[in-house]
Amino acid sequence: MTVVIVDIDGTVTQTHNSSERQFFWFLVRHGRIGMHQLSTYVRQLQPAWQERGRHCLKFNKGYFSGLPVETVQQDAIYWLRSRPQGFWRSQLLSRLQAHKAKGDFVVLLSGTPQPVANAFASMLEADKSIGAALPCRDGIYNGEQVCRHPFGAEKCQLAGDLLNKMGVSPRDSIAYADSRHDIELLNMVGSAIAVAPDRNLSRHAQERGWEIL
Repeated sequence: MTVVIVDIDGTVTQTHNSSERQFFWFLVRHGRIGMHQLSTYVRQLQPAWQERGRHCLKFNKGYFSGLPVETVQQDAIYWLRSRPQGFWRSQLLSRLQAHKAKGDFVVLLSGTPQPVANAFASMLEADKSIGAALPCRDGIYNGEQVCRHPFGAEKCQLAGDLLNKMGVSPRDSIAYADSRHDIELLNMVGSAIAVAPDRNLSRHAQERGWEIL
């Protein structure tokens, strides 16, 4: 079996404006986020900074506090289905369709919140999605810092854990990504494809002879 690991923001999507940020503003416009959510987010800033440093905002999902898990998931699907055609990177979608036709196992691996990653997986018919895990209790998000955030080294570790669990060698896997933060992940797989790469990843891909979309 070939496992295909796919980043979301800037890879599946044309825009580098993060899916999380876009979904946040969708929630604001639809009245899901109020003072409770915003105040929880603000309260989480200091502990997040102390624990995570300059990447603290990636782990602070306090604005989900008090929102029902099922409602947020439905909102994420509705939001994604309403995206314009230009939102998607058509060349990458064609690649994913080809992988699915071959029977490859497609995994979306992204730092976007899990409900958003789930919505992408549903739309793209991916086999699995791994996003930022939002703590919840009794079906309600509690606003605590995420316990899993696929970014940098942690993203690479999560990919390795998945491949190991599936009994697939990293050298028998494929990865698509757009950012310098994904270089470690791309280095570990057998086939690395840089998708509209940033400057650092582009240079690295050219040096390694990787395919560039």
